Amino acid sequence: MTNKRLLSLMLIGLVIILLGILFIPSLFKGEYNEQRDISVKRVLSKYVESDLVDVDYVNDERKRFILTTKVLDYSGDLTIGDILAQVHEAQKRPEELELKVSFLEFIGLVANHFAKGTRFADHVQINQAPRAGHLNIYFLKEDPNGLTQHFKNNCSYIGYQDAIICDAAFVSTYLERFDHIDKLYDTLITEYDLGDAQGFEASLVKNQDLVSQYLKQNFLIWLIGHEIGHAILHKTVITRQSEQLHFDLNYDDHEKEADMFVARNVVTSPALGVHFRVLLGEFIQQEFRSLYRIQHPEESKQLTESEDRRLVLERKIIVDYSRYSLPVILRAMRLMEVISLDSATNERAQYGIIEGKVILMDSLGYSYHQIEGNIDIPAKPFSRNYIKYLILLVVCFTSIFILAKLRG
Repeated sequence: MTNKRLLSLMLIGLVIILLGILFIPSLFKGEYNEQRDISVKRVLSKYVESDLVDVDYVNDERKRFILTTKVLDYSGDLTIGDILAQVHEAQKRPEELELKVSFLEFIGLVANHFAKGTRFADHVQINQAPRAGHLNIYFLKEDPNGLTQHFKNNCSYIGYQDAIICDAAFVSTYLERFDHIDKLYDTLITEYDLGDAQGFEASLVKNQDLVSQYLKQNFLIWLIGHEIGHAILHKTVITRQSEQLHFDLNYDDHEKEADMFVARNVVTSPALGVHFRVLLGEFIQQEFRSLYRIQHPEESKQLTESEDRRLVLERKIIVDYSRYSLPVILRAMRLMEVISLDSATNERAQYGIIEGKVILMDSLGYSYHQIEGNIDIPAKPFSRNYIKYLILLVVCFTSIFILAKLRG
């Protein structure tokens, strides 16, 4: 065999490899897989029957979740007297001020709100055998059949059976963490006293139990709303690709769209949206400090009150990640960026009366871009996509080299 013939065969082989890398994967992810859908339905039904959905928070019937059902306005030129008059009038009908519900009832209310006006309107169910045409939400102890590619520490919309699958331990852990908050940083609580000439008393330390409860609710609104955004906007994308969508550091358009879906829809519900943005800011503050205490235990003990207040602006943390397990603080920062760009979300100045108190949630003016600058993200090894591109580059240069030899 001559050298030229050998080089020609090598070139043909390289071209075949190149075409295979570029086009073969797309041949396997262009169609909705009906057999996969049937298989997912069977597995989810088995999960329900085998009590894999049985978790403490889901089965807790206590009415611990508080929904503000009466929203009042304090924007514009309102005086303290005007606000007190609003409060006095609202207190005449206390049954209209709030609603207390269980975990399951709360998730149902959240999901049904985000599903309004879509194919899932009034078609939401939680931890039940899957039904066609319904949004099927699951909080699982485990996912032994691997319905989600990355179950641990995640909540994912998988496309098939319109199922959202959440790691129950991940949800429970985050909800329980809010019980240990001992100080507030981005949330100002103001109690009213109709008999006091001053009218209001502001505090960053009182009524923290209520703020903790609202932080739990905010987290769930965001978590579930984001996945419903994927269900409504991205089902075709998810079912036609070999990998599920999720939180890569490049924050692609699909993730932005899901977060924008949350930002724009949450404010249309007084019960869910009245304090959403500022509580997201408080969550970022608390999460940053939690990570700082873990990474710098000794320094944390020696912080003065002033240093503690400015910690997010002056100290740094390191946040590790994997493609399918992006830390919640990074997701929160990105959602805050989306909300801050959306004037409809950003300009609402409202409050609700909770458990007989007025609690005004108001940002203290932290720069979230500056906070993000204090979060260091370590470099990662090449992902599979980068390796694929590297192989393509090698193949192309080798092909060019062989072609040049043949012509010579």
